[in-house]
Amino acid sequence: MNLNYENGLKILEDCVKRKESESLNPFDLAKVRLLEFLEQKNLFSKDVTAEINEVIYHQLNPLARRLTGKSFSDLCKQSNYEQPGTADNFDLDDIILECEGILWGKCGLIGLGVHCTSHIFLDHFQTRLKKTLGRAKVFTPLTLIFFGIDSVESFLKKSVRQIRQHKLKLCDQDVLLNVLVPNENIASRFWQKITDELNDQFNNRFIVIIAMGTRFSFPKNVIAIPSPCFKRKHIIRWVHTIVDGLLLPIDDKQDVEKNWVNTIMMECSEDNSLNEDNPLDVDLIYGHVTHALENLNQNTALSALQNFLEERKQIYAETPP
Repeated sequence: MNLNYENGLKILEDCVKRKESESLNPFDLAKVRLLEFLEQKNLFSKDVTAEINEVIYHQLNPLARRLTGKSFSDLCKQSNYEQPGTADNFDLDDIILECEGILWGKCGLIGLGVHCTSHIFLDHFQTRLKKTLGRAKVFTPLTLIFFGIDSVESFLKKSVRQIRQHKLKLCDQDVLLNVLVPNENIASRFWQKITDELNDQFNNRFIVIIAMGTRFSFPKNVIAIPSPCFKRKHIIRWVHTIVDGLLLPIDDKQDVEKNWVNTIMMECSEDNSLNEDNPLDVDLIYGHVTHALENLNQNTALSALQNFLEERKQIYAETPP
């Protein structure tokens, strides 16, 4: 019988833990007794025979049907697994917290400045901030990118026309606009244009995020927010959170966490090392996180995650230094 019985046991174990502070009904008591029996018989071990697997199935199947209306095998397949989310949840907490403090109680035009030219980061940051402020309450137009344009003046005029259209949204929504600029001169010219255009009083917020390189200064009245700076400690926290939510035995979780952290460090650090102080490439980090979550959303089995990590290592091994 090909069953992922450990996932089923983990589901029941989690159900019991959630009931620890409550009075147990007969079904919960049955779960407790069953789990205690299995633990005493040392059946949480990864090395089990087909006969033991059969015994576990026949004990859990009636209980699973009474608790969920599903057979134990169906419960194992679905595993009540909570999807691990999206890449915009990856380690933006400090930046979002800073923005919440800045935006609290304000209305009108608000300029935020971030020293980062990664449009991938900007997209995830915009998505995360929109979620925080309330999806239905925020309109997010396409990012304005001043790189590679033929005429700055022409693009500035076009940008102002677009902003004029976005003003219509301010009747019932905030507007959250990303702007990626190559230097402080263009940033200042753009900020002056948008300030002139949005000089009226309005109750909602027109939030402009100006992004550019680290050596440039932001225009006056644009508030600097923290730049993304991912290191090993951030990877450890993220990997632990994801793996902890998977229905895996504890020993496997620890092995996977170590393997995963080392894989990301080698793939995304600037010198491909495991040095905890090395900054990680923002685009490479988000690329890995996105692919990992896509993989987990399709298959949460241990073997699938291990195969994914081996594939990432192979890609790294084949990439010339």
